[in-house]
Amino acid sequence: MSKAHVVSTRMNIEDLAKGRDGLLAKGLDPADITTMSQLIKLTFYYGIIYLCQDPKDPPSQESIDFIRQKFSQTKVARGLTLDDLK
Repeated sequence: MSKAHVVSTRMNIEDLAKGRDGLLAKGLDPADITTMSQLIKLTFYYGIIYLCQDPKDPPSQESIDFIRQKFSQTKVARGLTLDDLK
């Protein structure tokens, strides 16, 4: 397994609460969502399942290269919100 990287982002309380609401609506036990890290990770993985036809397929080389490039940069990107993605 490859080395894990820390990714930091700022999110408002309403977006985080909406993520928790969605996980609970999917039937997750509230006892399984006790930390912010668990909330973010579970919401992210559910997003991958929703967005990808086969979540177990390997990512494209183009996306791997993009992520590697971003991890090697130090420039801060502008903040994204749910409204930006609509």
